[in-house]
Amino acid sequence: MCCARPLVVYSRSLSGLSSCAMPLVVDAVWAVWSITAGVYDYFKTSAMEERIHALEELLSLHQLLIAGLSTGLGLLLGYVLLRKR
Repeated sequence: MCCARPLVVYSRSLSGLSSCAMPLVVDAVWAVWSITAGVYDYFKTSAMEERIHALEELLSLHQLLIAGLSTGLGLLLGYVLLRKR
């Protein structure tokens, strides 16, 4: 048995469960909650990792574009300054 004392049903309890059954219900709810939270975290983490990877690719493309434009601007300014001399 789960308890040393006999089963006592409380008349004012909401579910009508005995005092011995309540820990079992709490354990069952905790187990379902834990499993569900683990599955949710797995899917959320996987989707987030995919988004982060896509953002990293986009960021590297933008960095290349900015580097190219900066180089072009530097060459243009160098040409203008050398042409005036």
